[in-house]
Amino acid sequence: MSTFRPILWGHESNNSKLIIRYSGYSSPKYPHPSSMAEEYRRRLDNNVESLIENFRGLVTVSKIKDRTQTSRQALQSSVYATTLVHAGESLLKLIAELKLSLTLNDFEGINQQVDATSESLKEKCDDVDTSIEHLCSDVAAALFELENHYAQSKWRHPTPDGAANPPLLP
Repeated sequence: MSTFRPILWGHESNNSKLIIRYSGYSSPKYPHPSSMAEEYRRRLDNNVESLIENFRGLVTVSKIKDRTQTSRQALQSSVYATTLVHAGESLLKLIAELKLSLTLNDFEGINQQVDATSESLKEKCDDVDTSIEHLCSDVAAALFELENHYAQSKWRHPTPDGAANPPLLP
């Protein structure tokens, strides 16, 4: 895990020092979820603090005091602006990591969704099974009725003159 190392640029007037914070991060391979949340909170706090400090420093350096310090102030301004951009990019990276972490590590939500889908599919299977049972009973009743009708029809019994049964119509 990397730490923030301040770089001090200073001038002795007003006893003020220029502090620049760099934000960097390297995580363990498989962190514990609660430690991940703490790490994300810490990184968020550090990034926001870095943005505030660098913006405050950029505003302070932008005041023109005397002409001899112009080149040093220009350098300090560019350093502040660079670190401000770096802190903003780091904050955007943190947001992307949080989104990815929530997407990939939301096992409870994923399990609930899988359970809901499973229950829905079981209900559909039960409905289909019930429909198939009703169709089977309807088909069996229709087939029984057709068999009774055929058994009593003239097509099953020979004709009185001994001729064969007439052919079935297509």
